[in-house]
Amino acid sequence: YHEDLDKTLEEDDIPGLVREDVCDLGIVGMNVLEEKRLEFSQAGQDAPFRLIQDLDFGHCQLSFAYPESGTIQSLDDVDGQRIATSHPRIVKDFLKRQNVNAEVVEFSGAVEIAPSLGRAELICDLVSTGATLAANKLTRGETVLESTAALIQTPVDIPPAKSEWVNRL
Repeated sequence: YHEDLDKTLEEDDIPGLVREDVCDLGIVGMNVLEEKRLEFSQAGQDAPFRLIQDLDFGHCQLSFAYPESGTIQSLDDVDGQRIATSHPRIVKDFLKRQNVNAEVVEFSGAVEIAPSLGRAELICDLVSTGATLAANKLTRGETVLESTAALIQTPVDIPPAKSEWVNRL
């Protein structure tokens, strides 16, 4: 929660707030950083923040997941299919590099239910233990991105006194 903004911050807000120098530092998942980096890059803008350090917690993977009983069981089967994800830029970039032609359907929250709702044939979502995938009868597939928490800093130079605190972090 940020008092001056009078709202609860979402993880997706942090890179923008650091970029705009509202916050000197932020802790955010590498998956969010990569999604935001691609967003700004596509708009022709420079990196909106400095990555200070990859932190050793919050380990997860952005991975494809396939219905257990379906015919789609690997990336080789994905051409022409719909993929639900909350990370559309990362997934589109990955598919392009793999020469896979599939439709990416942006889905916010509860991505794992998209196949059962008929919104997509497979998903690409963050996975840590795999319990949510199993509960939704999905099998983990290829990993697109390894993610951990990361410390980022505003691109604006910060005063020496604050720099000392950044070094301590």
